[in-house]
Amino acid sequence: MDADTFASGRQFLDLMEAMPSLALDCVVLDVQMPGLSGLQVQEQLTRSGHRFPVIFITAHDDPLVREQALAAGLWPSSASRLTMSS
Repeated sequence: MDADTFASGRQFLDLMEAMPSLALDCVVLDVQMPGLSGLQVQEQLTRSGHRFPVIFITAHDDPLVREQALAAGLWPSSASRLTMSS
């Protein structure tokens, strides 16, 4: 499996604008990213006509963000917490 990472949502959107026919299997966005939020990136992708699965991740379960995601048509999933053992 190949994956690309980007320093910001803007960097990813710039690539999508430069290569509009780029076929993606899935996009993983963090809700809190430098510059644009993950929700803002998803909104711009939708407005541009891009249709592919988007998975949102966050370390901060915020009820307001959850409401915004639902209003944007995203499907909720159960929140789970990961813990690290030393």
